[in-house]
Amino acid sequence: MDSIPQTLWNAKVPLHITHPSHPNTPLITSLPRFSYLALLVPRCSAFFRAQVSAFHHEELLLR
Repeated sequence: MDSIPQTLWNAKVPLHITHPSHPNTPLITSLPRFSYLALLVPRCSAFFRAQVSAFHHEELLLR
C-alpha cells in the first residue's frame, strides 16, 4: 500500500479540452496532478490540427 504522499504524487487529473474551431470534438485525457498544462500544447495542436497557445476555463486564463 502506497503512502499518502506517494498516492498524491501518482494521482492524475481528468481533462476535457475543446478548441473554438472544433467545439464538438473534445480531447479527453488525463494529466499527472503535479504537471504543467503547457506539456499538452503539442498534443492538443496535433489533435485539433490548429495552433494552441493557451488554456482558458470560463474565460479565465490558466497558467
